Amino acid sequence: MLVFVGIAVGALLGDAFIHLIPEASETLGDSTALWVLLGMGIFFILEKFLHWHHHHEPHQETEDACDDCDDHVRPFGFLIIFADILHNVVDGVIIAAAFLVSTEAGVATTIAVALHELPQEIGDFGVLLHAGFSRTRALIANVASALSAFLGAGLVFLIGSYSEAMIPALSALAAGSFIYIAAADLVPELHRHARVRDSLIQFLAVIIGVVMMFGLTFFEASAPEIVPDTGTAFKTTDSPFLLDPVHEVNARPTGAVLLGVTDGDTIRVRLENGGEEKVRLLGIDAPETNAGKDTKPECFAPEATEALRAVLPNGSALMLMTDPTQDTRDTYGRLLAYVYIGKTHVNEVLVKEGAAREYTYKNRAYNFQTSFRSLEETARLSARGLWANCR
Repeated sequence: MLVFVGIAVGALLGDAFIHLIPEASETLGDSTALWVLLGMGIFFILEKFLHWHHHHEPHQETEDACDDCDDHVRPFGFLIIFADILHNVVDGVIIAAAFLVSTEAGVATTIAVALHELPQEIGDFGVLLHAGFSRTRALIANVASALSAFLGAGLVFLIGSYSEAMIPALSALAAGSFIYIAAADLVPELHRHARVRDSLIQFLAVIIGVVMMFGLTFFEASAPEIVPDTGTAFKTTDSPFLLDPVHEVNARPTGAVLLGVTDGDTIRVRLENGGEEKVRLLGIDAPETNAGKDTKPECFAPEATEALRAVLPNGSALMLMTDPTQDTRDTYGRLLAYVYIGKTHVNEVLVKEGAAREYTYKNRAYNFQTSFRSLEETARLSARGLWANCR
């Protein structure tokens, strides 16, 4: 049992310091440490509550002096379940978001998460047994906490890509909980057995837990990146189609000539093959010119249409680029594309000037989603366009 506890210590600390904190810091930066400390603080308070509930009231006696302690599960057993639930919610969000990109990406992510979880769950099972759970209760608790991944997946389908924005903070909180449980609860358990032989076995078990987590970094580094086959990808630094420094648009470009502007987010074009198409600008949503049965334009609809016409004069040569994370057409049969005139990204300009809102089609994260949302927030705070005129 102590071998499993040792493995759990190594797996929890390895997961926190090798995986969760570095991944969270890529987005959170210097504030990652605050989120980790917050996670540790939350689990400190949670454990205090469990101790008060366990002993009915606070007292100064040690656990060994408590007559009824052996009849109850020790608090760190429940802590490991709560921490697992938090971590598995994050895993559920990651898996579901990957499936929205493609089935292949979803399967690859699921396999990576499963390999990541196995060594930790093995250690957690031993911790639950050591905390006083029976084998059956420990197994049920482990499975139940693992099912919380479906909660994370559900968040993706309910609120779409907004759920992905929670991943860095939740990962840092989970890291804090893992560090607290390992350092405050499990390491003291190992110190209760002071014989040299036991200590060496425990130390080796901790090393095994850390090595397993470290070994996963090689799998993650060597795993091939799965990208849908979408044709030519613009990767050169001088390409006009890499205006967003964070994202690459992996899509096949199509030349077109503007025939006219329908409204603030829809245009009519003639393609290179001579065919005519309606194009819905991807990642944005402008006020409707014909909203509802009364055909009354929405607030700022005429201004939004004129803003698009100002950027795109009739007869302009355009470049249309689809996005591999999105459908090629919407439910009305319109092409979904980023529109460029020269080096100007039209979709980006409209959001920046407050002539359109950021819009995530079918809750699928797309290449420019982060930058578009940032531009919308700036336009909103600066009271540009529709944000100054519409409630």
